[in-house]
Amino acid sequence: MDKSTGGFLWKHAWTKIQRHWLVPKNASPDNPELRDYWRNRQARKQPFIYGVKVNLYKRQKGYCPLCDQELDNGEQLHVHHIQPKAEGGDNKLANLRLLHANCHRQLHSKKGKMLK
Repeated sequence: MDKSTGGFLWKHAWTKIQRHWLVPKNASPDNPELRDYWRNRQARKQPFIYGVKVNLYKRQKGYCPLCDQELDNGEQLHVHHIQPKAEGGDNKLANLRLLHANCHRQLHSKKGKMLK
């Protein structure tokens, strides 16, 4: 530890061990009957996002309400205001949705519709 700055090196022992859970042998992601299983499994994953996006990710169970696909597919994410701030909307979670960047562009181009 550097006493002058308070900086320190992270010890490996401080890192919590995260175990992986196995997928049942007949649980294919392509099986429509197991859609709820895969959504619940996906929702348990910790996303690499921060701030209000984490809360929105958990509320939406990891799915985009516009395209109904997983949010953590590598695409950039945008926060969408259901009621725009210019029209009296606020930044409360009830007024926000987390969307893929492309879905957000489609929504604002009037080609998309909010599903949920």
